Amino acid sequence: MSVIGYGAFCSCSNLNEVYIGAGVTEIGAKAFYNCNLLTTIDVYHNECLTTIGEEAFMRTRIFTMRLPATVTSIGDRAYYGCTALDGVAFHGAPPAQFGSEVFDSTSSDFHIICHVEYFFDWCPNGETEWNGYPLVVNSNQMPNGMTVTGCEGGVVRSYYWSHGDQLILVWQADEGCECTEIRINGVTVAVGPSSPYLIENVSQYAARDGEISIEVVFAPSAPEIVIGDADGNGILNFSDVASLYIAILSGDDISPALQQACDVNGDGTVSFADISTLYIMILFGEES
Repeated sequence: MSVIGYGAFCSCSNLNEVYIGAGVTEIGAKAFYNCNLLTTIDVYHNECLTTIGEEAFMRTRIFTMRLPATVTSIGDRAYYGCTALDGVAFHGAPPAQFGSEVFDSTSSDFHIICHVEYFFDWCPNGETEWNGYPLVVNSNQMPNGMTVTGCEGGVVRSYYWSHGDQLILVWQADEGCECTEIRINGVTVAVGPSSPYLIENVSQYAARDGEISIEVVFAPSAPEIVIGDADGNGILNFSDVASLYIAILSGDDISPALQQACDVNGDGTVSFADISTLYIMILFGEES
């Protein structure tokens, strides 16, 4: 049998456990609707299931379920009202077709579990939700000798996949901070990386004693530079003309940030020509 048809076991009151055979490709709409004693759906040995119809398991008592990587379609309200359901584990990428209210009115602890191999399919930007449902990553335990830490200025999560020898780093920088680099055993391997960040072939970085120490470094974000803002207060007005004039007359070394702000005409130098350009900029409407 490859298809469990529409309403096949609808409201079957004495059904409490179901084994989905290896050849089943589709579970039809309302197939197990309102089976209020059904607690277990075993799909463990099935690797060809593609479709779960609308309201297929609605108002059952199942508490968890594993879905093979072959599942590509889940219909509306497929698990709606399964109040004991606290987790569904997907062993592949997100289904291409995902209906409305699929996991609504389930347990308050409900979450989707995705495999770390498909991390970037589920949460390409390190999200902790998918389609409004809490999302957790099922990753392998870190091998002995591997540690991941974050410097002050952010929070780091890490996910390891032993089969691919890969480590995914996800971080959230504190306000006003940014990730500046990633170090492995004290050596910088990435500068200014974005989260999430994938490290491949992690074991190649192991020290002689097998230790792999990974550090995510945070630092205060560089302030935004406003061209012409010579006094650095974020406002462009005639006081900047005075500040620029004084900076040029004093002959003191100008910091790189001030150099960038004061080079108003963009010729790579700071000179009296920039004062004229700044004066005209402000005079014709850019004064704040």
